[in-house]
Amino acid sequence: MAGGESVGLSIGLVGGAAAYHGKAFAALLSDYNRTRYEGLGWWAPERRVAGASVTVVWDADIEAARRLAWAAKIPRVAEEPEELLGTVDGVILVDDGSMRHQRHAGIFFHAGLPVFIDKPLAPSFSEARAIAAQASECGAPLMSCSALRFAAELATVRERLADVGEIVSVEGRCRGQMFYYGIHLLEALMAALPGDLELVGHGRRNEIQWAEFEHQRGYPVRLEVSEEWAYLLELTFRGSRGHLTVPFTDAEGFYGNLMEQVVRFVRRREADPLLARTLRQIELLEPTREDELSA
Repeated sequence: MAGGESVGLSIGLVGGAAAYHGKAFAALLSDYNRTRYEGLGWWAPERRVAGASVTVVWDADIEAARRLAWAAKIPRVAEEPEELLGTVDGVILVDDGSMRHQRHAGIFFHAGLPVFIDKPLAPSFSEARAIAAQASECGAPLMSCSALRFAAELATVRERLADVGEIVSVEGRCRGQMFYYGIHLLEALMAALPGDLELVGHGRRNEIQWAEFEHQRGYPVRLEVSEEWAYLLELTFRGSRGHLTVPFTDAEGFYGNLMEQVVRFVRRREADPLLARTLRQIELLEPTREDELSA
């Protein structure tokens, strides 16, 4: 395992070997084989995050794990998650689309390892809060967030918002389901405009799910999502002097920046200072799952 600042950290990937995030994180944290990635039709970033490498991958689908290890040149495929203990500096529990990826966290918490749990941390506020409590009790650093927290597009948003004037309302739209993908919009919104929100209504009309909030500064926020839309991930800020729409399209920026922050988190072994914000996002969005289940 790694030691000093100049030594590369060893990262273990847990689950999600067949998912977009697993392939993306592995590519950003390894000297992956571009030809193999492109041949498989996978996203092949130019960026390589320094300071760490994925050295082992585990997935319940062992063939998916072996395929990812082959393409990303990951040295080892584990047959059980416990095999990572004692061999890595930290682990990434990858979003695999099941919203159950967090179930593997306990064994790593008990070992005191830094654990990054990909979004969403859990499908309910009560479970998310219990996970955070377990990490704290075990003295294991925990981090969980959407990659949009670190989107490159946010770097200039606050400066550009000065031209918008006083915020009157905010709208967000993305492809997907409200709980699973709306968390990206909330993450970006809370990074751009600090402050709490209150859920005031939610529902579904035809293929569009919506949720309305009130920001603590008094203006309304409306989010809309649809699984029928093409890729879309954007926030629109409407103000007294103008409007600003921010599309989030730089995947290499937000995924790469996220992995940089995860490497920093593992090296420092300190809990995510914004974990409470992640918990709040889940608390706000959990009621909208009723609309998904009813559909």
